[in-house]
Parts: sequence; C-alpha cells; structure tokens
Amino acid sequence: MGIRITSTREAQKIQSSQRSKRPLGKKTLELGKEYVILFPKKDNEIAVAGIVGRTCDYDSIGVGFGRIADSQMEINPETGRIKDNSGMQRWAQLSNLLYKAAMAKEIQDKTDEARKIAEQTGTSIDEAALSQTIAKVKLAYEGQPRHGDQAAVMPTKQRLVSSTINFSIFTEAVLIPLDKQLKPEFDKAIAVEAQLSNTKQQELNTILDNPGYHDVNDPDGFLEIKFSYTGADNKAAGKNSYQGVEQAVRKVNLTKENGVYVDPGVKSIAHLLKDTTNDYDIMFSRAGTVSFAQTAADVEAGMRKFLANNRMLPLYIDFQDEATKRNAENLIELGIFRQDTKQYRELLEMVEEQKAAKAAENAPPAEEDGSMPAEAQDLLNAKSTKQVQEVVGDNPELQGMVGGGGDEIQDI
Repeated sequence: MGIRITSTREAQKIQSSQRSKRPLGKKTLELGKEYVILFPKKDNEIAVAGIVGRTCDYDSIGVGFGRIADSQMEINPETGRIKDNSGMQRWAQLSNLLYKAAMAKEIQDKTDEARKIAEQTGTSIDEAALSQTIAKVKLAYEGQPRHGDQAAVMPTKQRLVSSTINFSIFTEAVLIPLDKQLKPEFDKAIAVEAQLSNTKQQELNTILDNPGYHDVNDPDGFLEIKFSYTGADNKAAGKNSYQGVEQAVRKVNLTKENGVYVDPGVKSIAHLLKDTTNDYDIMFSRAGTVSFAQTAADVEAGMRKFLANNRMLPLYIDFQDEATKRNAENLIELGIFRQDTKQYRELLEMVEEQKAAKAAENAPPAEEDGSMPAEAQDLLNAKSTKQVQEVVGDNPELQGMVGGGGDEIQDI
C-alpha cells in the first residue's frame, strides 16, 4: 500500500518521520567532556516511545535486542499476561541452561589450571587460592544478595538471550557539548536518539518533580539536564547520573519573543530543536531502535553460530538439573546434540519419562511460558518516562524488563 498525502500537515508529518537521529552513545560522546542534553516534553513529561523484546549478548551472538512484534504477542484474556510467540522463548530457555553450563565450565577450567600448575611445580594444589577463584566465578554469574548493611552485588555476566521479556524505551534529544570554560559549543550540537534505562528514567522523573529544575510554564518545551561523560572508560562514563539545572545557571536560554528564540546561540540550533519531536508516532516511526531492531530469526541465527563455534559448552549442561529435564524436548528439537551422542539418548529417556508421568497423572507438567505480567501491557502504551515509572513502581519483575541493556549510556 502506497503513501497517500492529503494535506500539508500530513505531508510534514510523513516527511519528518523519515529523518532518523544519531544514537546517543560512545560514538557521539567524547570521553572527558561535559554536556547539556535537551529532552523534549509533552504536557510537562519527557516524551518516550518503546518496543518489547529480549536483551541479548551482542558480543556473543551479534544481536543486542531481539524485537517481539505485535503479531508475535498473545494476550491471555483471563489473566492479561502477554506471551512471547516469536520463537525466542525456546532460545531463552536454552540460554538459561548454557548460562549455568558456562559457570560450570569456567570453574572446571580454573580447577584444571590449578591442578596443572601443581603437577608441573611438584606441589599440592593451593586449595585456599582455588576456593577464592571459584568464589569470584560464582559471584560473576550468580551475584550476591544483600546482607545487612552490605549492598547486593549484581551478576556481571550476561545471558545469551534474556530469560525475561524486556522493554527498550527511547526518546529524542538535542546534545550540546561544553567547552573547557563550560560554555555551549552550539556549532557542535546534534540531534540524537537516547535509549533510557530504568535508572535514567528515574533520574529524569526526579528532575521533573523538582520545581527548581523544571519550568512547568513551558509544558511542551525542553528539559535541560547536565551530564558529565567522564570516567575510566566509556562504560564508566555512561553510568554517570543525569543532573538537574537551576534556571540561574542553565547553559541554554530557551526564551522566545514572538515565537523566535532570543539567544543567538540557540537560534543557530533552532532547526535541531524544531526537528526533535515529542510526538509518539513520529518518534516511533523514525527511531533507529525500531528500524534496526533484530528479529527472532536473527537471534536463532546468532545462537546457532555461537553453538557451532562453542561445541564444548553444551557438554557442561547439568543433566540432573530439573530445568534441563523440563527442557529435554526443547533441546532435542533445537538439535543441540547429535543423535549418535549419549547426551541425545539421555534426553530421549527424559522425554519418555515425562510422557509416562504425564499420562499417569493426567496433568501437564509445569512449563516456563515466558509470559509477561498483565501490567506489562500498560508499558506498551506508556508515552512518557513518568508513565513508565508509574507502571513499574516497586515491582522488581517489571523493573527488570525496562532498559535491560544496563544503566550506562550506550549506542542503540
């Protein structure tokens, strides 16, 4: 179906929807620099759009986020939960098994290394050092819960495909670098697309709630925030917080007279401000997050290539684990083990045992359906950071769905 334009306003909207923005990340930010970022508001909230999918390990499978299209989601009419029918759920279940297998393999590798050193030096294994090494491996994969005043430690390892469904929330903005005297370099300003983690959304909402930082008399204008892209590396710099700016010390004077910006520097970037939308439909249609989002087929291709290059890893899957037993049929159908292997035969036995047990109990076994809570439907409809956070609240399941790629600013 072709595009039909019937009015000048529609023409402007369609043309505007074709102009994508550069991603806000290490390719557009310079380490060690200070920045002003202008976020578009809609009714005094930061306007956003978003897509649903699964966060993936880009370094391992070449996919950072696999999108679930609307046609691939099923809503249970009784519970309201949303189910992933894209095919990625099967790979997510396998990813959980491979995650545990990777930890087991790394522990075995460390143990073999300690044994080899002991053999070559004619000494006994340093059990204390090995124990510490294994503890570090487990911490990287499993993290550590909070104990009293001791903060919780989050795992640093990433699953190939996330076990939960995630939301990628994004918005548009104007990025203005500051010089060494902290004056705006308007000639270097660019329009960007910014992916907002759960933490970054909370920071923006806190700034909005502070009347000293937020001009409520300009409901559809811009919120100025400052951001220091400083740190040991890009990842560390990207974790720095968004900071509110009081009117007296703001770097960008957005005052208008007769609809025209009065500040010469701001006048020079008026075209960027005008082309940064707070319209959900335009923001969604021209977003790189949407246009370049990869599919379930991309995730499968990436997973199969990874497995072809890591033939040893599946051999560390724990066949005594209940999760492995529940996924025995899935492992067979995905062809993880060749039919002439003992692992394949063990999986067949598991499947037969499950069928026999099911027939005896006349009840289906418990399944990991990968569905989302009913509130997740509200996340799909959220159009501002405040709306997203109102839905998320203190719900850890929903918090884990938003901005699954980490808290740092990163390229989309």
